[in-house]
Amino acid sequence: MRRRHLILGCCCLVAQKVIASAQQQLPEYFPAHVFSDRSDSDSFINQWYSKHLRAMQEPSLFPAQPGAEVYRFTWLRTFSNPMVFRLNVVKDGTASLAVKRANGKGGYEPGTIDLNETLALNAETVAKLQYELRRMDFWNKPARLKTIGMDGAQWIVEANANGNYKLVDRWTESDGDLQDWCRSLIALSGVEVGDVY
Repeated sequence: MRRRHLILGCCCLVAQKVIASAQQQLPEYFPAHVFSDRSDSDSFINQWYSKHLRAMQEPSLFPAQPGAEVYRFTWLRTFSNPMVFRLNVVKDGTASLAVKRANGKGGYEPGTIDLNETLALNAETVAKLQYELRRMDFWNKPARLKTIGMDGAQWIVEANANGNYKLVDRWTESDGDLQDWCRSLIALSGVEVGDVY
């Protein structure tokens, strides 16, 4: 009996180490308390958004990487497919736009990738997108607003540029400038996205 408990105890320790090791290998997508000052709320939102990014095999933009210029719009519509639009700017001013969609629902489980395309954007188009971010004072926008709702969509924009990381998280129609910028990425992708909300 004692031997059985010893074996069971060893198995539990091994399982805990395997779980801890797996968790350490998962990318950390967001800084602590960016979504809420309350740890439980912050953790819930962090896990929700992270599982969608993980399912779409997205890299973490946090912490910022010097020399990188990457912008990502993650679109989590409650009852529609989750989507990501990631703009990777290179030194000559051009960029690639990666567009991904999973077959789940943004307010629930992500599902698996069913769209994964990359498009080339010319320097003039990229300059317009960068200008719009400057015009709306993106880097000084608060990370979150008090505007929330039960159903709708989360519009999450991250930036990793000039060695800095920034996140702006908005709920349906709560930040016209930012959401217009996101709509520009949707339009540039040429992908049929269904309802925009």
